[in-house]
Amino acid sequence: MLKAIIVEDEPTAQEVLTDLLSIYIKDKIEVVGTCFTIESAIDLLYKRPDIQLIFLDIQLGEGRSGFELFKYLSPDKHSVIFTTAFEKHAIHALKLNAIDYLIKPIHFPDLILAVNKAIDSIKFKANYSYLETIYHELRNHNLDLKFNKLAILKGEEYIFIPFSRINYLEGDGNYTKIYTLDGESFHTPKTLKTYEDILPKDLFYRIHKSYLINLNCIKKYNRTDGNMVCLQNNISLSVSKRKAEDFLRTIQSGVTDSD
Repeated sequence: MLKAIIVEDEPTAQEVLTDLLSIYIKDKIEVVGTCFTIESAIDLLYKRPDIQLIFLDIQLGEGRSGFELFKYLSPDKHSVIFTTAFEKHAIHALKLNAIDYLIKPIHFPDLILAVNKAIDSIKFKANYSYLETIYHELRNHNLDLKFNKLAILKGEEYIFIPFSRINYLEGDGNYTKIYTLDGESFHTPKTLKTYEDILPKDLFYRIHKSYLINLNCIKKYNRTDGNMVCLQNNISLSVSKRKAEDFLRTIQSGVTDSD
């Protein structure tokens, strides 16, 4: 449930909006505070770091403007829905990437639409932020040390794939397909080069411009028949000529002779 505040200097307008939200959208929004001034809003934002949504009037008392509050907001953390009696500030509000601009008296369908837009925006920000964290941890080899897994977003949930269960990855332009030993595949919006950079070099090897393989999944390598490497699940992939010698040295470093 989103935590929200209302910044409004008119008691009646403040009360009406609070009632609309608490009666009709109580399963989506929790109003944790109401403020009459910019200063009280800043103070509440400081005390409640969980606040995500601000319903913000533009013309507040004593010639103050709601736009002043933007100096204290984080675009990655806070979303704003303007509530005002004047249309003339709409362009300025849109330039600040406000979720919506509601004209008083606020019509309930418009409020519902604005709240749903805010929820979608906040979910997107949260997903993006989480993926960025995962990505940076992988680049710094922190996720490798902590989890030894890749995080894949599928719909509304994250699927964690252990490195040991990845058979190989196939590049497809700006996308990558990840194939697991369980026979599953995942289509992700990252290039193969991205995965080559973030996956541990001692476990994954780029054999071709289109393929990144798990070295532990190699069953055999045929140097005389097109430099073909055979992986688990009877997958055969070609090793590029440019990579052949280095790939051979890589796999020989872990090979022992047998009688």
